[in-house]
Amino acid sequence: MRTDRSCLFVAAMLFTGLLVILVGCRGASPDVTPATSATASSEAHPLDPLTSEEMEVAVEVIRAEERLSSEARFAAIHVHEPDKDEVYGQEVRNDRLHRSAVALVYDWANASAIDAIVDLEARQVASWRRLATDQPPLRSLVTMRLNEVLRKDPRWVEALRERGIADPSRVVAIPNLAEGARLRRQDGQFVVGAFGFHLDEPHPGGRVERLSAMVNLSTGQVDGVRNRFRAGSGARPYVEGSLTGGASAEQPLPPLDISSPAGPGFEIRGHEVRWGRWRIRVAVHPLRGIEIYDVGFEEAGRIRAILYRASLSEIITPYGDPSFARWYPRDLGDYGLGIYSRSSAVPGSDAQQNAVFAPAVLHDSLGNALEVPRAIAIYERDGGILWRHGLHSRRARQLVLAGFAQVDNYDYVFQWIFSQDGAIDVEVLLSGIVNYNTVRRRRDAGSQESGDSAIFGRIVAPGINAPNHQHFFSFRLDFDIEGPQANRVLEMDVVPAPEGPENPHGEWFVMRERLLETELEARRRLDLAAQRKWKIVSSRARNELDEFPGYVLVPGENAVPLSAPRSLPRRKGGFSEYHLWVTPYQRDEIYAAGPYQNLGLLDQGLPAWTQANRPIADEDIVVWYTLGITHVPRPEDWPIMPVHRAAFRLIPNGFFSRNPAIDVSPGG
Repeated sequence: MRTDRSCLFVAAMLFTGLLVILVGCRGASPDVTPATSATASSEAHPLDPLTSEEMEVAVEVIRAEERLSSEARFAAIHVHEPDKDEVYGQEVRNDRLHRSAVALVYDWANASAIDAIVDLEARQVASWRRLATDQPPLRSLVTMRLNEVLRKDPRWVEALRERGIADPSRVVAIPNLAEGARLRRQDGQFVVGAFGFHLDEPHPGGRVERLSAMVNLSTGQVDGVRNRFRAGSGARPYVEGSLTGGASAEQPLPPLDISSPAGPGFEIRGHEVRWGRWRIRVAVHPLRGIEIYDVGFEEAGRIRAILYRASLSEIITPYGDPSFARWYPRDLGDYGLGIYSRSSAVPGSDAQQNAVFAPAVLHDSLGNALEVPRAIAIYERDGGILWRHGLHSRRARQLVLAGFAQVDNYDYVFQWIFSQDGAIDVEVLLSGIVNYNTVRRRRDAGSQESGDSAIFGRIVAPGINAPNHQHFFSFRLDFDIEGPQANRVLEMDVVPAPEGPENPHGEWFVMRERLLETELEARRRLDLAAQRKWKIVSSRARNELDEFPGYVLVPGENAVPLSAPRSLPRRKGGFSEYHLWVTPYQRDEIYAAGPYQNLGLLDQGLPAWTQANRPIADEDIVVWYTLGITHVPRPEDWPIMPVHRAAFRLIPNGFFSRNPAIDVSPGG
């Protein structure tokens, strides 16, 4: 049986490669399905996501447990990461590891949360842990429960139809729950109010007007729907195109044709993407969204390891306007960037015309495996000038791996961009509809003419106030430079040399490197005056200059938290305290603010883990980078916010002994 599945896998790979070439020659943007059903194949990787078949096995085993009722729902199902030592040992042994699945389950009937591990080959529960809470561990469980119930209720469906909304699935029912609020019991059962939010082209702000419901979450029944939509009531019907103002009067630009007439320059093998000398695996996690893993660069006939796995680990968005609300959602830990919206790329807009799209296998709250089309966009783009001197010049190409997420009003795009010179750019794109509240004012208070004003938010349209807020993203970068052992982090500061005999004119400056040896020592902030960067190196290897090979983390736009040090946003998103954290690798230290965000735990994740002050020099280490954005809204952010880009870079520093792109052919 194993031989048969391997043959099928090879055949599927050949078909996929042929499909890419054929469609690429036509200049279209194909959907490519990674052939991952044959997990027994040697082409598979232990970190590859669950296939639909594996997910079905996990759900079947968990459902068979008599400890769950029919009202049990799944918050997240994903592959159980094996120990890294086992993964690297597997490569030496040339065998494969047992596959296991993790499932986070909440049973609405008995208010119990379970974290279970299923051995997929033995088809049995390997671990069953009940969390010490009666609350859903993710806020998204409440939202998913509301939508499961309301989208089947004829009163709710009819109320949407009256407003011109034919597809109930494009309206998200959102609970009337304040930030951090616990579900309250009524006669021993959880009951909550809800309102509707249109995902595509809503009225300004997105809320479906004059419609609410009361839902019994424990039983899955609708206690009542209140629909106050009447002709002449002032409530406006939904009209497609209302948000964008309908057809644009702007004279369109001539078409810009971006194509790959000879087919894409990359090859897809299951979850692996091969492009030039790069070898990258990419997938979508139900909570973390797009992530890359097993990243290496081919040189002199061998693949040199760079990253074991890299992804977002948490987001927190604290709001700073007292007229708005106390609100600091964690879009990853509260909702899940993959599972919450199961977002697909919009062809022709979210990616270039030459893009290839790959699906992802995710699931609904019942545990049904769902294939999300176009979950990942993969494409080459022009990268500008790669290098030049005199009459010699080379044009750069870049490979973009993009994932997408919508959390109600907000939209994110996360892009991992690979360059021929060995650099990796990590980019966050923010768009969607800014949060708002209605006010009597039609313009901002204070005198803008004199500059004498202090505003907590900005009037972006008459009577519409958009509050000041911040976004903090924590990226977990599990570096394995030349392998998992003997990595270290050096802080790089460029400072003026002291004036004196060695600097008589005060003109010289030096770069100082400082080894970060423990977790507490490695809690670091940016220093613009010193152009601070951090270099991650392997101390067990040397380049031709007898230096440690490594990569430098180069910050881009950033911010510091503006809420008070002991405020709840700072304690719930403690990772925002520092721009850099370094920890020794631990398989279960994944989420920068800790798991189970909806339980209201404080000071979790990085602030708690690093109190152990473990050694980090010449260890298998994980680097955590905090990217911060302070958003003071402007009228141009309404009604849909133009994309705001923020990024950081990972660039080789001594990893190569010369420019690795010096031999790139003219024209890329």
